[in-house]
This record gives sequence, structure tokens and C-alpha cells, in this order.
Amino acid sequence: MVYKLLLISMPYIFSLLTLLGLSFGGLYSYSGVFIIFFVHPSLDFFLHQYITINDQLTDSQSSKMLNYSIYLFPLFEFVFLIVVGHYAFYAKTFYEFIGLTLSAGMITGGFGITMAHEFIHRNHKWERGLGVFLLSLVNYTHFRIEHVYGHHKYVSTPKDPASAPLNMNLYYFILRSIGGGFISAIKLENKRLKKKSKLEKIFNNRIIGYLLIMILFTVTVYLLGGIKLILFWFGQSLMAICLLEIINYIEHYGLRRKKTDSNRYEKVRPKHSWDSRHFFTNATLINLGKHSHHHSDAATPYYKLKNQEVASVLPMGYSLAIVLALFPPLWKKIINPLVSN
Repeated sequence: MVYKLLLISMPYIFSLLTLLGLSFGGLYSYSGVFIIFFVHPSLDFFLHQYITINDQLTDSQSSKMLNYSIYLFPLFEFVFLIVVGHYAFYAKTFYEFIGLTLSAGMITGGFGITMAHEFIHRNHKWERGLGVFLLSLVNYTHFRIEHVYGHHKYVSTPKDPASAPLNMNLYYFILRSIGGGFISAIKLENKRLKKKSKLEKIFNNRIIGYLLIMILFTVTVYLLGGIKLILFWFGQSLMAICLLEIINYIEHYGLRRKKTDSNRYEKVRPKHSWDSRHFFTNATLINLGKHSHHHSDAATPYYKLKNQEVASVLPMGYSLAIVLALFPPLWKKIINPLVSN
């Protein structure tokens, strides 16, 4: 019961705590950065010493509650961005403006993209639409195509720009994954439309459709607040995208699928993803740490994900892993000895 309540409430609680801090301005404008990079990893580390819960919430009542909780998040994040955008527009100093922008990106990246990831794997078109809406709020809509049809097919192989090989530097990886992911999405969409007419290739092209949605948001933001609000809009998007790519980095770092005698890559196995069994990571990030099960069956709702016995397991939660990954020598020193293929 406790775990279910945390899954339902924690993304909202952390977002509201960030919003409360931002409302005070000044140094508090960096509340989102402080919460994501200090509060969350600290709680995750200390709670792991005392709490180990692995609830499988499969009853129908739990399913409805846990679905409703994420269905509300797109609207919640939209309002959140409006409020923080208002604070940013009236920021008294550049220092405060930067803090508000970074803090907004921490929430839209840490929780918004996590929710979007859940939605884009759902079976119903309207649910996938919620995922695209959330991704449009951070100007990263092509992720819906590349992640589902590219990453999940080529994960832990050189063909996947979102899978980091052993010893790859995080900062190089971020640039590679952003650029490579976009190119991959274009190729995947062109392949899908290969047999369509020229007109259909334009009007049925999801890359173009998603781009138009992002342009609409961008024009609206400019009309409401000019250059200053545009800087906030793209700044929080960049922060959110970088946070996503850091998570991509840690989820498959150093784990590679081998080629078989037929020159094909071996089947994706639990050992090709880094799981985290830390209570707070999974309770606040809708079971994101049970990543190997997600790659085994991407359509499984987050509340049905289970720990895999033979998965590669991180010795820390995802948020602490993100902090460590920012310091490549330290990250390699801790994680490289654990890599096994």
C-alpha cells in the first residue's frame, strides 16, 4: 500500500516542492537542481539501507489508480511550465533566471520524460499522444520514433546511438546520442513511408507533424514573452534532454550483445540493461530501475514490472548514478569492474 501511494504521489510532490522553492526566488531558484542532484540521491541512498519493497501491483483497482495518476501528469506539467515561465519572465537577475530554467528542466526531464517514456509504449493511440505531448514540451518529439523502433531493436549494439560502450565519455555520448537519435528517427520514418506516394510522405510523416507541434509551441511562447521566454523555453528543454541522455548512458553503459555464428546479434537479455533495486529510485520514477524487464516486454505497464534475477544491477540508485556519471573517472572506477557480457 505504501509503495503504491508513493508511485502515485512522488512525481507530483517533488514537482510541487520545486515550485514552492522557486516561488521564493534568489538562491531558491535552484531548488530543482538541489532536489534532483542532492535530496533525491541522498534519500535513495539512506532509505535503501532500511527499506526493500518489491510490490507487484497487478490487481484491477491498483491498475486504475496507477494509470489515473500518470494520465494527470501531462496537464500538471503544462501548468507547471506556465507558472515557472512566469517566474522566469519576471526574474530579477540573470542568476535567478538561470536557476529557474535549470530547475524547470530537472522536472520536465526527470519526471516528464519518464512519464512520456511510459506513454509512448502504451497500446492506445491516445496514450501515445500524451507521450508526444510531453515530449513536445521539451522539444524532443523524435524520441517517440527512435526509442520505440530503433533503441529497442538495436539496444546494446554499435547500431544504437543511445547505448554507451565501455569507457565512452558521458559528454561525448550526450552529443552522439542527440545527433544520432535524430538521424535514426528520420531514417526509420523514411523507411516506414518508403512505399507511399510523395504526397503521403509529406502529410503522413510523423517527424514533420511533430516538428509543426513544436513550432506551434515555440511561436506561442515567443508571442507571450518574447526572447526572454524563448530562452527559458529552449533552456529547460536542453536541460531535460541532457538529463534523459544521462539516464540513457547509465542504463546500458558497457553492456554489449555479442554476435552469433549467423552474424546476428544475440537476443536482448536482462544482463544487457543496468537495473537499480533501490526503493526510492523505483518509487519516485515509476519503476524506471526495473529496466531489464522493460526491454524484455516493452508493453508491460510500469506497475507490473519486476526485478529480473539475472539482470546487471547497479550498486546505487539512478539519481546517484547520474551524479557519478558527471565525473567520468569516478564513474569508470566504480562501474567498469562490474561490467560483464
